[in-house]
Amino acid sequence: MIVKPKLSRDQWLFLSSSVRTFGEGILLGASAAFFLPETFQMREPIQIGRFALLVLSGLFAIGLGVILIKKGEQ
Repeated sequence: MIVKPKLSRDQWLFLSSSVRTFGEGILLGASAAFFLPETFQMREPIQIGRFALLVLSGLFAIGLGVILIKKGEQ
């Protein structure tokens, strides 16, 4: 039997904030690696496919953070 976690409202909001911040970090890092490769001491930008995958991952994490906010408000 799986027991659902019982978190307080503040804990849900903290968790969602952490997940959204992680997603924003992925987006920022992917953008820097694509548009400013010298930031990470790269000779050329990352490939467009890898950039798109990182952007989608960041957007997914931000979306998950929004879902967690809704969960915390219940």
